[in-house]
Amino acid sequence: MEDKSTLGKFIQTKRKELGLSQKELAKALYVTESAVSKWERGISYPDITMISGICEVLHISEHELCTASEDRQQRESDLMVKSYKRFVRGYTIITGIGYLAAIIPSFIYNVAHGGIGWFMVLITSLMLTFSFINVPVLVKENRALWTLGASTVSLMLLYAAGCVYSHGDWFVMAVLGTLLGEAIVFLPFVLRSDVFEKYAGTARGLFAWQRILC
Repeated sequence: MEDKSTLGKFIQTKRKELGLSQKELAKALYVTESAVSKWERGISYPDITMISGICEVLHISEHELCTASEDRQQRESDLMVKSYKRFVRGYTIITGIGYLAAIIPSFIYNVAHGGIGWFMVLITSLMLTFSFINVPVLVKENRALWTLGASTVSLMLLYAAGCVYSHGDWFVMAVLGTLLGEAIVFLPFVLRSDVFEKYAGTARGLFAWQRILC
């Protein structure tokens, strides 16, 4: 930890940046105003048990407090994370409103005209749209695999709805053709993904244990 004087000045600077008085800081930390004054004048260190509380009240990290300096790189990273979370929240709300704006009038129209066949085509189409524009934003890991899986399932449902709506018999051929095309294009990437390697490693381990036990 930095010397008492440097640490005291840092605490004082962060306190003033937040517009807190020594009395208000002391009250938030359940210590006396005199204790805060001693810290800031470099007379004494805060008790080690106070570190977490001081960091929480002053909105700083423990590393910043111990070094008595701002960790700008970490702060920038935190700001980027917060900004991304706000973007995801706003993006999800806006697209959700768009989905509702398409679904509600269509549902009312289809119910009023005595059928929901076309409505199911619309729903599955929106599910396919959701898998492309929302799933990659909402999931945190393996975005490509999640997007591929969600879009494939949505597309199969869209085929089913379209086949029922048109009274066709092309569902099986459409599904087989799509799965074959996806296998040719995406299977090499799936086999090289971390998820598959982890699963394959687990499977090899189970087979090895089976051979030992047998």
